[in-house]
Amino acid sequence: MKIKELKQMLTPLTIGLLAGTFVLFCLFVIISLLILQLNLSIKFVGPMATICGGVGSFISGYISSRLFGRKGLIVGAICGAFFGALVFALTAVSTGILISFSEATKILIIFASACFGGIFGVNSRG
Repeated sequence: MKIKELKQMLTPLTIGLLAGTFVLFCLFVIISLLILQLNLSIKFVGPMATICGGVGSFISGYISSRLFGRKGLIVGAICGAFFGALVFALTAVSTGILISFSEATKILIIFASACFGGIFGVNSRG
């Protein structure tokens, strides 16, 4: 990739990452309220975090690639790497465990969601 192309990609990536992060935190708030209101078990936190992370990273990849207009898989992979690193850092800080099978699966789901979002964003009409 050329430097000029990377500079052109910076603004769409920033907008997409901010939108995906906003969606992620909104979903976290909604899920947290549901868990509190329905008195659900703590077992639901992990799967719900994976779902929220997948949706947020998909939105991020979709918006970024839609704004950039090409190279959806690469744009989605960059967004997925960002969200994967975010989940890795938050998990390491909160649990003290660097990586486990469930965390690796969570990161893989989030990364794949962002890649799919990037592909769909480039191929969507409108």
